[in-house]
Amino acid sequence: PGTFIGDELRVKQILNNLLSNAIKYTNGGNVTLDIRWEKQGENTAALSFTVSDTGQGIKQEDLGKLFTRYLQLNSVVNRNVEGTGLGLSITKTLVELMGGTITVESEYERGSVFTAVIRQEIADARPIGKELVNDLKKFRFIGSRKQSKWNMFHTRIPDGRVLVVDDMQTNIDVARGLMLLYGITTDGVTGGPAAVELARSEEQRYDLIFMDHMMPGMNGIEAARAIRALGTEYAQTVPIVALTANAVVENVDVFLQNGINDFLAKPIDMQKLNEILEKWIPAKKQIKTVRDPEKEEARDQFPSILDVPPGVPDIPGVDIEAGILNTGGTLDGYRRILGIFLRDAGARLPQIQEAREKGDYEQYALLVHAIKGAFRIIGAAGAAEIAARAEESARARDADALAAKHGAFVEQLTLTMERIAGVLSP
Repeated sequence: PGTFIGDELRVKQILNNLLSNAIKYTNGGNVTLDIRWEKQGENTAALSFTVSDTGQGIKQEDLGKLFTRYLQLNSVVNRNVEGTGLGLSITKTLVELMGGTITVESEYERGSVFTAVIRQEIADARPIGKELVNDLKKFRFIGSRKQSKWNMFHTRIPDGRVLVVDDMQTNIDVARGLMLLYGITTDGVTGGPAAVELARSEEQRYDLIFMDHMMPGMNGIEAARAIRALGTEYAQTVPIVALTANAVVENVDVFLQNGINDFLAKPIDMQKLNEILEKWIPAKKQIKTVRDPEKEEARDQFPSILDVPPGVPDIPGVDIEAGILNTGGTLDGYRRILGIFLRDAGARLPQIQEAREKGDYEQYALLVHAIKGAFRIIGAAGAAEIAARAEESARARDADALAAKHGAFVEQLTLTMERIAGVLSP
C-alpha cells in the first residue's frame, strides 16, 4: 500500500537499530533488509522487516539475553564496538507498543536473522507503483518525502526569536535559513560559553534555544546545566532543545535530567521542526497557515522543494535534492550553504590534522563529528559514513584503526570540497 498511518520516527528507529547492529557485528559478507506486508482486517496491515547478516552470530545460550538492557554480548571480541546495549531492548519495546513482535534466529559465527512485525493502519491501499519502486531500487525516496513534509499546516511566527548554538557555522546558517520560512529572527553563537553569557546578560530574551549536543570545550549538556544554574527566572524557564545527530531514546533521559526540554535530530526534518516550534514558542506569537505543495503558489514560492531546476550541475557523491530539502528548500539557499561548508571545512581540516598528530582522540572525534553532520546536511551521505568510521575509531582510542580511517576521511573531505568548489566557481 502507498501510505500507512503510524509513527514514522519510531519505525525509522526500529530499522536503524536492527541495521546498525547487523552492520556493526558483520566484518565480512553482507547485510540484507527484506520488507513484506500482509493484510489483517479491512484497514490494517502487518509490516514485516527482516534483517539478516553473515556476521558473528549469537551463541544459543545467549539468545534469551538479547533484549536485556545494557547487555553487549561477546564483550572481548567487541571491545572496540560502541554502544550502551540499549538498542535491542528499546527496539523490542517499540515493536510491542505497535502491537507487534520481534524474533531472532542465529548460528554462532555464521550470522543472524532478526524479524520485526508491526501493525499499521492503511491510509491509501493503492500500490506504491512502478515509479516509486524504481526510485527505491536506486536508493532514492525524495519526491514523496518532499510532498509529505510540505503538505501540512505551517506556522508563521514573525515575532519569534530563537538562538542557535553550534560549533560549526554551516549548521547555524542552515538553521537560520529554515527559521526564515517561519519569519523567525535567529541569532547564532559558536560555543556553549557564549550561549551562557547571553543568558546571563539577558540583553535578548529568546523564545527558544537550539543547543548542539556535541561541541568542543563545553558541550550542549554542560551549557544547558550552566544556563539553568544562573538561577534567574528567564534562565530557568527558557526552553532548550538539543540538536543532535544521535537522536536515540537512550539520550532522552540524559537531556531531560540536565535542563534540556526536547531534542531535534540533524539533519533537521521540517515536519519535526514545525512540531517543536509549535510546542515551545508561545501560542500568542503563532499564526496558523496552510501550505499545499500541489498549488501553483507554493511552487512559485518554493520552486526547488518539488524539483531541482534544470541545468543544475551534478556533484558526484552529493544528493543535491536531499541537500536542498535539508537546507530550506531553495537552490540559492543551498548554494550559500555549500559555500559556508567549504569555508568551515577548510578551516577545520588543519585542526583535525593537529588533533590527530597530538593523539587527542576526544578533540579529533568532536571535530570529525561536526564535519559528519555537515556532510549529511548537504546531501553527502557516503562521505558522512566515512567520517563516522573515523569518529568511531577515535572514540574507541584505536590507533591502528584510526590510522587507516583518518586517511580515507581526509581524502573524501578534500575530494568533496574540490567538487563543490568546481560547481560554485563562476
